[in-house]
Amino acid sequence: RGVWSGQPLQLNATLGLDNLKELDTRLEAKLGASQLELKGVVDLPRQGYDGLVKMLLQEPRVLVQLLTGQDHLPMTLKTLQVVGNVQHSQAATKLENLELSLDDLKASGWLAQTRESATKRASKMQMRFERLDLERWLAVLPTPGQTAAASAPSAPAGWSEAYIDFTPWTQHQLDIDIAASELMWKGKTVRQANLRLKNEGGILTLEGLNMNVGDGFVRLTGRADVGNPIRGQLDFKLQNVPSAFVLSERLSRLIEAPLQAEGQFLFTGNTEAELVASLGGAATVGAQQGRLRGINLADMNRAMQGLFFGQTAGGESAIEVLSSTWTFENGIASNADLLLRSGPVTVRGKGKIDLAQRALHYRIWPESAIPGTKLNLPVSIVGPWQAPKVVPDVLTPRGAVQALDKALDGKISKAVERIFDKKAAQAEPAQPIAPSVPFNIKDTSNLRQNIKNFFEGKPPVPEAPTPAPAPEPQVVPVPSQAPVVPRQETLLPP
Repeated sequence: RGVWSGQPLQLNATLGLDNLKELDTRLEAKLGASQLELKGVVDLPRQGYDGLVKMLLQEPRVLVQLLTGQDHLPMTLKTLQVVGNVQHSQAATKLENLELSLDDLKASGWLAQTRESATKRASKMQMRFERLDLERWLAVLPTPGQTAAASAPSAPAGWSEAYIDFTPWTQHQLDIDIAASELMWKGKTVRQANLRLKNEGGILTLEGLNMNVGDGFVRLTGRADVGNPIRGQLDFKLQNVPSAFVLSERLSRLIEAPLQAEGQFLFTGNTEAELVASLGGAATVGAQQGRLRGINLADMNRAMQGLFFGQTAGGESAIEVLSSTWTFENGIASNADLLLRSGPVTVRGKGKIDLAQRALHYRIWPESAIPGTKLNLPVSIVGPWQAPKVVPDVLTPRGAVQALDKALDGKISKAVERIFDKKAAQAEPAQPIAPSVPFNIKDTSNLRQNIKNFFEGKPPVPEAPTPAPAPEPQVVPVPSQAPVVPRQETLLPP
């Protein structure tokens, strides 16, 4: 009995020596509220141990810091409890019948590791978790081989330029089988998650990551050569996965639907920015049901006002069909066949998303069969994806012709083509066509407000009167005068 580091210490041990080779050991130790119990045999020649281990640690921060190599932990660890059978020697360690409890984390399974040298080893693990908050516990683990590149340029649009070195994996064989009955990630819950991961000779193989999400599932497989640079591929399939699990928080507020997706990604690089900029592959994304929140496509005029002028349109729209096909090349996602059907309204789209620069350049146009709809106007979505701008696409020849022609029953197609397209003007004889446009599309200073007024049935903004030309300055003729004779003075003698 005694005191260690200010904590009361109690130690009970029984040792039995057999032929100077083995110690029959029974050890019970208590330090404050923490406890350790060993019951087994110590093999002196092999410097090993075979027996039972029971450990209960209160406030185990120091131990976890030693195991993870971190000086500061981003969480408070209160209780660690480990029970299992241990077989340990210089060449191998195996922990069987393991029961692990770390705060709210509970797991069972076995671990094994063999060591050929100080740098070459093989590890196997099979663990079953009851409930795993993945984001919380990944914050405890050190990021492997990630170092800041001192001379690297700043990462484009926020992607990290920190160098990721996976070369130690070429010396480490790995066989992992992890399952969780409940998995938490960024506030989202996954049921029955299972991960099978192997690494041999620097080839990392994802045999399967399977997750049940809502009424759907996610399947991921792939492989990567963890050399320098990393090269790999990832195959994925999503079936009836809730959109909130996949989409960003902003998009999740707009789209609520069970999504289907399938495709393959190819990547290479040693930094996050390089991996994103190298992304290639193809994918299909769609849904057969769901809803759009905050927008009522049946009220097309109000819906378009909401897009153009940042107004809250309100209401919602049912998603009957949502489909799209994407290709990826050098970090740019391209699409030309977006289709969304909601009742009598069809929305089509095409464009690109620059993943490396986190920027959008996309165009959508609605087609409505609703009687009384005034204008089916194309829309461009451009700018950074954190804050994209939605603008009416009427400044191109095709956009102007389609929008205004549909709005006015085709009465101004030729007139608009003459304004925007010189070829059309040359191909057709000039005719005095008076377009019945309710506002002057050449009046760019009032174009935005006139479009809004047109939606609302209001008269257009009066054009500013053209200022009259300034009068030319008049030159006033100077009347002719007799020549001026210098005055002569008579000088009197003094």
